[in-house]
Formats: sequence, C-alpha cells, structure tokens
Amino acid sequence: MVVAPPNGARDVDTRVKPRIAWRGDAQPPAVFSVSLKYQRQGGDFDPVRTRLERLGEKEWQLVPTFPLSSGTLHAVVVTAPNERVESWFITEGDPVHFRSAPPAESAAEADDGAAFEHTVHYHPLPK
Repeated sequence: MVVAPPNGARDVDTRVKPRIAWRGDAQPPAVFSVSLKYQRQGGDFDPVRTRLERLGEKEWQLVPTFPLSSGTLHAVVVTAPNERVESWFITEGDPVHFRSAPPAESAAEADDGAAFEHTVHYHPLPK
C-alpha cells in the first residue's frame, strides 16, 4: 500500500487531499477503513471530516471538507483485518480562519458523503 503524503512528510499544503493506493499486483483488502486525524493542542487526536473519492481501480483520495490547520500533525489511518497503516505528516500554509457552516438546505445537502471514517468494500471496477 502506498500513502501520500508519505510518513514523516513536512511542509504539506493545508489543501492536501491524501491518497491511498495499491500498486502492481497488490490488491486492496476486501474490506478496509480509512480516516484522517489531527493532533489538537494538548496532544489528543480528533478525526477530520472528509469525503472519499475513488480515483481508479485501486486508488482513493480523502477530500477534507475544509482546509487543514497549518503547523499541525495529521495522520492518514488505514485499517484492514490484521493490518493498520498510519502515515503522519505536518501541514504548512496560510493560517485558516474557521467559521460556522450554514445549515443544510436539504437532506441531500446534509448527506454529502462526508464522514470521520470511511469503510470500503472493495470491488474491481467494471471493464
């Protein structure tokens, strides 16, 4: 499995969209979960709300619902039966100013596919 940004990366742009992929003959597990976490002041870790996009046969991208905080430790966490991979990175970029999100206009807008953790049931793409 390949995770980007790679473990230990520094100066990662706050608008990063982390990716996970399996290369060559390696196959994704039948079921796996993926999430993005960040370290709060005080050392605790909290999840980041993201959408998961499939980019290809064996590649996915996490899309944060807002830019990540600058100067913050983040981790992409992939968990499968008998396996857990964590890729840690530090962001750098313009300071982020947060504001409250407006209320959802509709149920469809409220359910935009964003979540704190995504479970993938892998199936090859039709050819």
